[in-house]
This record gives sequence, C-alpha cells and structure tokens, in this order.
Amino acid sequence: SMKETELNTGNIDMIWNGFGITPEREKQFLLTEPYIDSKQMIITRADDPIDDLEDLAGKKVGSQSGSTTAEEMKTWPNNLYQRLDGQPVLYPSYN
Repeated sequence: SMKETELNTGNIDMIWNGFGITPEREKQFLLTEPYIDSKQMIITRADDPIDDLEDLAGKKVGSQSGSTTAEEMKTWPNNLYQRLDGQPVLYPSYN
C-alpha cells in the first residue's frame, strides 16, 4: 500500500512488480511495457462452491490494499461490489 509513496518520496527508485497499470497511474508515473500478462483469480476454500464472479454476492471478499484488483472490484458487473457482505477486507501485503 506504500509503493507509490515510497517512489514519490525517493525512498525507492523503481517498482518491479505488483503495480498494475491503470489510467491514473499512467498519468503519474513512467511505465514500461508489462513483462507479464496476469489475470485476476478468485481463491476460496475447497468446500466453498464459488464457480464464477457472480457467486461472490453476499460473500466477504479480501484483496491487497492498493492493488489493481481492489480498484477493479468497484467496477464488477451487475453492481456486484455493492452486493458483497460489507466492504472488502484490504490487507497491507500478500503475507
């Protein structure tokens, strides 16, 4: 969640990964061509029958704070973001 702050303050010189390209970031930062085409995935317990995105309605969802996924959730189709069980839980890292 501190990647942009660390870059802007000069504590780091570059961000290698985990920094999805968004229109807002394209305005703020010099970005290279992506080195990998990654997809978003939903990970659940084996006994939780989630087969597609719509099955998340009424569920509690978590993601990394500041991630592309955390932003993309707000634009999920059919107002799915508003139909989750509360606000998503945002974690400061992937640990």
